Amino acid sequence: MTLITERIIPILHRIHENTAVLSTGHAGLMSGDAGLRLFTYQYNKYFNQSLAVPVDATVLEDLVAVAYRLESATFCDGKAGVNWFFNYLNREDVISQDDLDFICDDNDEVAARAVEMTEYNNYDYLHGGTGVFYGLLYGEPNKNKPYFDRFFSLLTNLVNESPGKDILPYFAMEEYGLKLGEVNLSLSHGISSVLKFCMECIRRKVCTKDAGHLAAKIAEYLYQNHSDGSAGSYFTSIISGKPDFSPSRMAWCYGDLSIGYILLQYGLLTGEHKFRKLALEVLHHTIQRRNYRNEIVSDAGICHGTSGIAHIYNRLSTTYQLSEFESARDYWMDQTLIKIEGANWRDGYKKYNGYLKVHEEDHALLEGSAGIGLVLLSHISSDFNWDYLLMLH
Repeated sequence: MTLITERIIPILHRIHENTAVLSTGHAGLMSGDAGLRLFTYQYNKYFNQSLAVPVDATVLEDLVAVAYRLESATFCDGKAGVNWFFNYLNREDVISQDDLDFICDDNDEVAARAVEMTEYNNYDYLHGGTGVFYGLLYGEPNKNKPYFDRFFSLLTNLVNESPGKDILPYFAMEEYGLKLGEVNLSLSHGISSVLKFCMECIRRKVCTKDAGHLAAKIAEYLYQNHSDGSAGSYFTSIISGKPDFSPSRMAWCYGDLSIGYILLQYGLLTGEHKFRKLALEVLHHTIQRRNYRNEIVSDAGICHGTSGIAHIYNRLSTTYQLSEFESARDYWMDQTLIKIEGANWRDGYKKYNGYLKVHEEDHALLEGSAGIGLVLLSHISSDFNWDYLLMLH
């Protein structure tokens, strides 16, 4: 057993103790009980292989009951994310196809809600149309094919509304409206997530022509809008037409690390060398970026903390066998463990709230301890199956 594994295991046990029977009162995948149950399943899969059922049936039944009361359809907080979780359990042979069909009998309604969101220009990944359809791709997307067709039609209309008719304009969630002339490049809310969604459509043979056309537009836009990295990063977060380049952070949600990762996947999928070359250049540059203040890394969570960074490097060094990223993986994993080992576990892990400038308890997947636990489990097991939800598979 390695020294880092010795540090990880007691932390995993503590996360499990804090979350195994915990209920947030909310079913969501990224922010609620579905994410907690995903961690419980992965934990038992690694530590308790003798269990006949890795997740308690009563707990899952309670989750289903709470999920049916969800008002949201989104992937982050709504029914689309919960349905994805049960699809995952079905793939892992934990629940039957009959049970899955019963739980996800509202997929048409969820898809219709996603179309409605996109009709209001909300194609966001975490909180809009892209996330819902990405979740549906994991199951049997051809059952919802007319909704996929409509979604791509709406995305094409949005591209045509942009000033250059060449890219999706920025949808600002806070204002729930488009900012024409601006483009969000991120994986969590912007065009990088749409690029990844399109690649998954191509793999699953859903709307292949539309997906290929839009993916090519986005990849080329990213290629044409990178800097040389001298200002701190190759990509900004949001292109706004202003002359000053604002460097982006190090994180899963925004910045060079996740954009470079998605561009690498696109280059490998299409065989277009220029995208793979740029992606590796961007990713190699990120290895040097370890200044917490400059990179805006304030906690250990997946979304914008150390564990999300460590997980992407773990993917690069393990899945793609790029050994040059091992040192960065180990550095950010060590930083994750330092942050957690110093936490007051009696009260649970505390994330940093950048708006209120305080640390607050969070057990959830996206920003809290369940997500950190999933990353730690992947580090010691090399089981990455769960991270479809992060668009990293």
